[in-house]
Amino acid sequence: MTFLRTIHPLRRPAPVQRTVEFADGTNLTGLVMNETAADLQMRTVDQLLHLLRPEGNRFREVTSQVDWTTYNGDVRGNRFSQLAETLARFGPS
Repeated sequence: MTFLRTIHPLRRPAPVQRTVEFADGTNLTGLVMNETAADLQMRTVDQLLHLLRPEGNRFREVTSQVDWTTYNGDVRGNRFSQLAETLARFGPS
């Protein structure tokens, strides 16, 4: 118990306001909640949380048409991909 009482959670920096530019030229301003090399989570004034992915020097919204929402592909877990190349090249399995 003594050791457990010495463990302190890491302090995260306070969210900072930032404006990012989308690939289509539009801008989005909000508080950066988290940022990694692969994505950026931003909360806007209307309290919506936007998940963004870098595209060059700009960003794009993550969509289910481009990105898998979960490890299994989607929330139903069917691991389905709309890619037609495999079926066209190798036939049904």
